[in-house]
Amino acid sequence: MSDQALTWDDVIPLLPELRTIALGLLSHEGQAHSVQPSELVQTALRRQKPGGWKTPFDQVEVTWENRGQFFGQMHRAMVQALIERGRQRNRVRQIKTVQLENFTPDDFRSTAKDQPELFEALAQALETMGQTHADWMDLAAYLIWEELTQAEAARMLGVVEKTVQRRWDRIRLWLRDEINRLLAEDVK
Repeated sequence: MSDQALTWDDVIPLLPELRTIALGLLSHEGQAHSVQPSELVQTALRRQKPGGWKTPFDQVEVTWENRGQFFGQMHRAMVQALIERGRQRNRVRQIKTVQLENFTPDDFRSTAKDQPELFEALAQALETMGQTHADWMDLAAYLIWEELTQAEAARMLGVVEKTVQRRWDRIRLWLRDEINRLLAEDVK
């Protein structure tokens, strides 16, 4: 089934895997999240259909080329939903500035649990990365959001681990600089 196209009929058995992905993403928000994993999955599913749920399933046929494309689109939709929720939350309360002199993306997960504004800065940096360095996006998502090892990410991308290490070194430096730039803009 991994190389076969998927339709809406194939989604129901995949819901437990989607819920696991949602739990993983929510764990990065620490106590800052206000959404349940099932709600996050439903939001991501809604974003797969043109027009959301407004159009009956029978009238719109949505297919995915394979499991990889399906889970990739669902992952991106969940991340985007969390980013939007974070932005809404941050509009309501004032964000205090975070100083990141010694910050590296490797320790982002532990830092972000105490400082949710860092989560939004990383999300914005990854959006910018998608526009300027689209070829880095899958690797960054695997290592940051999915917490895969470099060996696992290499298998997912179909490259050798050495390539992943080289790319990750460049991505980490770029992310650190972009996050610091974004946080410096917030101070102004």
